[in-house]
Amino acid sequence: MLGAPVPRSQHPVAAEPLPTPSAQRPTSCPCLLALVSTGTPLRLHTTIMPPPPALKADASGGGPFLSTFAPLGAALDATNATREALVKASRDVTIASKKLIFVLHRLDVADLPPPSSGGAGDSAPPHAGLDAAAATAAAISRQVVTTIGRRLSSPADAVVHARAYSPGLQEYVEAVVFLGWLRTGGLTSRAAVQAGLDDALAVVTAEAAAAEAAKTGVAAAGTAAAAPKPDVGATAGAAANGTGASPSTTSPPTPPARRVVLCWDDYLLGVADVAGEVMRVAVAAGGAAAGSVGQRAAALLQALTVAYEGLPPGGGSIGGGRDGANKLAAMRASRNKVERALYARVVRAAEFGEGATAAGGGGGGSTGGGAGG
Repeated sequence: MLGAPVPRSQHPVAAEPLPTPSAQRPTSCPCLLALVSTGTPLRLHTTIMPPPPALKADASGGGPFLSTFAPLGAALDATNATREALVKASRDVTIASKKLIFVLHRLDVADLPPPSSGGAGDSAPPHAGLDAAAATAAAISRQVVTTIGRRLSSPADAVVHARAYSPGLQEYVEAVVFLGWLRTGGLTSRAAVQAGLDDALAVVTAEAAAAEAAKTGVAAAGTAAAAPKPDVGATAGAAANGTGASPSTTSPPTPPARRVVLCWDDYLLGVADVAGEVMRVAVAAGGAAAGSVGQRAAALLQALTVAYEGLPPGGGSIGGGRDGANKLAAMRASRNKVERALYARVVRAAEFGEGATAAGGGGGGSTGGGAGG
């Protein structure tokens, strides 16, 4: 049974004293406790501290530290910009060189002229496909001196940014040496590749000079035609008084290209990549040309492997670097594929006669292709 309702004044909860504001929100700040105990009203918006004033640079440009490190920052920005530009130029050269290599692989080996007896320096008989590829290689040489050489203002830049443009030069060397092997059957020397770059530089410089001369002649002719005829008396008086205008001098234009020096590391790494291209040609060759092309490829790959294995370790990128070790392993694999293809051809000829080798030329190709995959 429920009893009578208890008055609010006698309720046990109502009898307890109400908590003070300080008890509701305990704080550890003594100043705030003092203000609450005295009954001073608090205005929270007056207790917010204003933001600190922004630091202002002095008239000298930020003090001695900023004036010391500002030139270093500008030099670092310029170095990074040059490196990025060289990386982009190297990629463009790499793409153009790869396209040239693909074009050379599409040529029919049986339709190529026989190799010359002397080597890469001898004159080769004309061939439409190889002549077009040689013109493309010359265009890539001009691209190298205009895109990479333009940004190498000193030998120090070539050393500092060597890793930025080295892949492009290696691919360029691979394309030029591969073209030379198809044309003459020999290995293009470093001096010959450098001579191609120097010839491209001479052509680009001559074209730029001719264009600048034509531009200057047109501008001078237009200015002379548009200018009014001078007063002879006034001109003579000005010359006598020494107040005549001095002849205008123009600064020489920035050279559009500079010489690119092909170092031995880039040349050797590029030649090492040629081993894979020669192997693909030898393995894919069929018919009557398979034997001669295979023998030429095997001779070149065996000589290259022996030469690269004889390089002293630690003497450069080839001898002790990671790139040299990887490329030497790939070169050995290419040599082994060509040798296996030739061995299969000889065994097939011994078992079924020479007529079976022409029909079975693809057998060596499938073996090499399977190993390459």
